[in-house]
Formats: sequence, structure tokens, C-alpha cells
Amino acid sequence: MSLPCSLDELAGQRAAHWGRESTGRQADRFGPEAQREQRDRAISRYRMVDTGITWQVAHSGRTIGTTHQFAEMLMRAGRDYDVLVVGYISRFARNLRTAVNAREDLHAAGVAIYFADEGVLSSDENAWENWAREAVEAEAHSRRLDRKSTRLNSSHANI
Repeated sequence: MSLPCSLDELAGQRAAHWGRESTGRQADRFGPEAQREQRDRAISRYRMVDTGITWQVAHSGRTIGTTHQFAEMLMRAGRDYDVLVVGYISRFARNLRTAVNAREDLHAAGVAIYFADEGVLSSDENAWENWAREAVEAEAHSRRLDRKSTRLNSSHANI
């Protein structure tokens, strides 16, 4: 099966869900329920077939690629689902290499990624630049948080 090149081509595609959380602070705005709502709306709006396959992972986005859920998601690609639906781009991965490699691996298996918050389809060449910018920003944001946390921890240690 060929990859969908536009959102119009999502109808009838088998959708799987991907969700990730790493801190309790994300529970309200970007937590599992908010992510699920985003994914459900997208699947309904574009008339995809919900397979019920869901990965909800509590893990850092910087190292998400090392989890057994991520490996399973890649292994089942193309066999059990055609589109991986992610509620928020930042909930996929916060590691640029992981995001780029996963996109390539999923595409090779015949699977596109749809990011509901930004309406970005990974296999739409017209959306590539937006996807790439968001993938870079996801890691950049994580690195900024790490630096801030490190500065706070070292200033508290000096008190």
C-alpha cells in the first residue's frame, strides 16, 4: 500500500494511537486524556478505521526510542496499522534522531504519522518543512528544560 500524500487520502486507513507522558505536570493540558481526545477527533474527522491499537507510554521523549513500546510500534507498522495518530507532536519524541529514524522506518513499512495538533501528515511532502521544524523544536525544548533544571539544581546546592 502506498503512503497517503494528503489528508484526503486518510479515509479508510487503519489507525493506531501513540501517546506519551513524562511528568505529572502534563496531566491537564497534554496528558493521556487530552491526547486521546485529539487522536479520536482526528480519526473520526478523516474517517480512518480505529484499530484500537494504543501505545500510552510514560517515559522521557529524549529516550523514548529505547522502550519496548516504541520497538513494538515499529514492528507492527504496516502489518497491523497504516497511520500512527499522535495527539501532539511533542508527545511523539523529543530526540531528533529518533523522530527522523522513526519517520523513515514507518514510511518504509508503508505507515504515515499524523500529528493531530498541527494537522501534519508525515508523508505529505508539502508538510515536510513544518514536520522537520516541529521535530527540531521538540528536542530543543527538552534541552532548554534540562539546562534550566540543571541551573536550578546547582543554585539550590550552593545555598
